[in-house]
Amino acid sequence: MSNHNPILEMVNITKRYDAVNGMDSPLVLDQVNLSLMACDSVAIIGPSGCGKSTLLNLIGALDRPTAGQVIIDGTDLGTQDEPSLAWLRNQQIGFVFQTHHLLPQCTAWENVLLPTLVPGCRSMMPDRVDTAKRLLARVGLVDHIQHRPSQLSVGQCQRVAVVRALVNQPRLLLADEPTGALDQDAADSLTELLVELNHEEKVTLVVATHSSELAARMARVLELKNHTLTMIHH
Repeated sequence: MSNHNPILEMVNITKRYDAVNGMDSPLVLDQVNLSLMACDSVAIIGPSGCGKSTLLNLIGALDRPTAGQVIIDGTDLGTQDEPSLAWLRNQQIGFVFQTHHLLPQCTAWENVLLPTLVPGCRSMMPDRVDTAKRLLARVGLVDHIQHRPSQLSVGQCQRVAVVRALVNQPRLLLADEPTGALDQDAADSLTELLVELNHEEKVTLVVATHSSELAARMARVLELKNHTLTMIHH
């Protein structure tokens, strides 16, 4: 795709949860539109339960909208079957959550390489090992690659999770409350790291966060309120 085309487009996205016990289907998102170019950074803010995680799940092909289109790098996700979406999630999208979700029985090195082990995809190439080494060094964990999560601090585990999200060199990095479980020093450090990696790795960054400090470091801040997105800062 051309650099002049959006890496992400959300067009008139509406999302309702399934009805429960005969009640009306709860409305989560209503006619949401969003366009991001390569290397953009945006923060999504709003109160708990407003739909921030749902929005990220739709961008990340973990969920499907009730109506509207999610288009990543020119591909309409609504036209893709599940194997194609699985490939896209693995190769084009990186995920970081509030909890690192590292496998406790695996070392930092093994956790980082997990996304490269999907059978049949290009990430089996040796360059992914080189990328893993480079990124682990970049985040200051080169001396900890043989440590399991229980031997690392929470902040270090989250850095491993960031490297894992970037090891396949995705176009999009989605971070859902990435600093929410960290103390202030670790949160500040991770915020700085995400800002720097956004530029260094040329990855488009979308962050859902309660942190005003993290949100302020993004190029744009959007508020999810009354089921839709409103520009707060540009």
